[in-house]
Order: sequence, then C-alpha cells, then structure tokens
Amino acid sequence: MSSYEPLPDYSSRSSSNSRNSRWKGPLRLVAILSVVAIMAFAIFSQSNVFRDPSTIHIENIGTFEITPENMETVRSDVFAKGHFSVFDVLVYLDKKGDIDLVYHWDGSMNTHVIDSINGKVNWWYKAYYDGGWLEENNFRMDLYPYKNLMFIQVRRVNPGLIDIIHDTYREEVQRLEANGGQVIIPKVTITGPGLAHVFEDVVVTPHNLRNDTLKKGTITAIDVILSLSDQGERTIAAELSAAPPSEHTVSAEMLETLSLEAVAQAAAEREEAEREI
Repeated sequence: MSSYEPLPDYSSRSSSNSRNSRWKGPLRLVAILSVVAIMAFAIFSQSNVFRDPSTIHIENIGTFEITPENMETVRSDVFAKGHFSVFDVLVYLDKKGDIDLVYHWDGSMNTHVIDSINGKVNWWYKAYYDGGWLEENNFRMDLYPYKNLMFIQVRRVNPGLIDIIHDTYREEVQRLEANGGQVIIPKVTITGPGLAHVFEDVVVTPHNLRNDTLKKGTITAIDVILSLSDQGERTIAAELSAAPPSEHTVSAEMLETLSLEAVAQAAAEREEAEREI
C-alpha cells in the first residue's frame, strides 16, 4: 500500500514567494540541540569506522540493508574519504542494480536532483539516527550525513513540495552569490530558560573542528556559535552552558540556512575544478 501523503497543491501558486511563505510554518521545524550535541557533532559517529549496517526503505520498491564499507560519495568536495550521504546510498543501490536511479547535478541549487527512481518522479526523504524518529526536513539529500544504525525512508510526495524546496535552494545560491560567496545568515534565534537572543546578518566562518569527516572549509552548525563568539558575543556560550542541555532551542531559521549554505566553499572548489576540465 502506498505511503503517499497528500499535501496542499502549491503547484498552482503564481510565484515562488507565495509558495515559500505558506511552507515556512511546517518546513522550519524547531530543532532542540544541546551544547554537548553541537560540540560533538551529534550527526556524526565519533568513530570514523562504520561497523553496523543501516536500512533504507524506498516506497513500493523495497527495503535494503546498507553496507557502508562499499560506499563512495558524489560530494567529495564536502565529505572526507570514507564518509558519505543519504543520496550516496541511492547511487550505490543504482550501481548494484537494485534500483534504476536517474539524477543530475544542478548548479543553480548546488545539489544533485533525483529525476526518477524506477521510472517514477517526485521523490523526497525522511531519515533518523539510532534512537531518533522520522521528521520532515528540507536538507539537501547529498549533504545529509550517513551514520551507523540509521534508518532512511524515500517516498513520493506532492510535486509542489519539491518545487518549494528547490525554490529555497535557488534563492540561497543567489543570496550567496550576492554576498560574494560569504555565508551570511539573515536571522539567528537562540532561546532557553532565561535566555533569548536574536542576531541578524550573522557572518559565519568555518572553524574546521571535524576535518576527519568533512573537507576543510565546510561550515557546520557549531560554526554559528563560534562565529558569534569570534564577533564578540562571548556571553552566548556561557549562557548556553548554564542552561539545562535539553532546553536549548536554536531556531530552525538558522539550521535551515546552514543546511542550504554550508557548502559555499565546496561549491567554489567544484566550479574551479570544472573550469580546469
């Protein structure tokens, strides 16, 4: 039985702005992060060795066990050797002949786009790490990191959802270009017990804390906090440390923008490499 989840038909909207404004509510979910989780990069295993298999379920096609030791990444501009993304799992299944994946690189969105799987279109995904749960997201699939004991669900969705996500990617790339390649987050909101801060036009720079997993120059969530500290907002780290970890809330406006702009450096490197070819 299909798990297709009907969504409002945004495809008839006259402009991308109207689609985005209606999607901001459900799309920009609030993420709960602790300082420890941020500092430790909870999205990554603390070990570089993948020992345990994960599972990917593709709607109406099947469920497959993931064998990490055979995986390669199409985003070698971002991931260090031996690390890969959710999208790389699909590419691997295609190479094995388990699925028929058609995709292409779209520079205007700085991501790989799925054209079809087994002849069907409009695919998106949900994923969670061990101990987590499925939730909506708009993170680029080829930047969503794999981790041990992960579950991935790939399903068909309303094409209007895909349009909205792609519009957001394009706007991000345009904003990045307008900023001369510099990552500037329009708004960062950090809240917690006795703690409420809003920052605008935050310039974010890489601090390269996880070069074992990511290529040098890649920006991650922790770089927002560290960049604020670099810019004189040193009380933020102290206040976050004093609050209960489970009650730290970072606005998804920050996380969403990071997921969309985190590879500015990598994009520039890709373009340079293509010019050399």
